[in-house]
Amino acid sequence: MLNIDDFAGLPRPKFDPEAFAIEETAAKGYDAGVLTLLLARHIAGDSGDMFPAAKESSQKALATGQPYISVFHVFGAPSIAILTVPDRSVTIAALLEHALPEVKAMATPAFGASKFH
Repeated sequence: MLNIDDFAGLPRPKFDPEAFAIEETAAKGYDAGVLTLLLARHIAGDSGDMFPAAKESSQKALATGQPYISVFHVFGAPSIAILTVPDRSVTIAALLEHALPEVKAMATPAFGASKFH
């Protein structure tokens, strides 16, 4: 289980999620340290590996209280999507392959891949 104390020394958060939920397959596919880093990047406002227009849209969503999304490709692991609900109370991490089509469309392809894992 991750908590906000796990983010000490990482990028300064732009919001403080009250709860984290990690999809079971994502939890099995990632080391806790990698998940902590990706979550830290997300709550610091890093949208990750998204097309420029999608990244801009995600940044606007962060600023205006809309659902905030980040996507990360980690070499040798399935791509991961992280979503924070509008009131910023819950942040959910899931494999990109399990994300909604709208989220998948925002992500750049993983390095060397013609489609997502």
